[in-house]
Amino acid sequence: MGDFKSYHSLAPKAQEVKKPIFELSGSEIVGVQNDSVAKCDEDFKGLAQKIIKHIQ
Repeated sequence: MGDFKSYHSLAPKAQEVKKPIFELSGSEIVGVQNDSVAKCDEDFKGLAQKIIKHIQ
């Protein structure tokens, strides 16, 4: 139903700070990771919309 890229460096960081990847911010991430966090948020929202459409 949905495909996700591998968020290699973000997954361990999210586990460390006990947050979902798409909620990482500020000093928790650096440089290009900002783009990856935003993309992750888009991916999860897109998947949620697909699931909602599928169950209706």
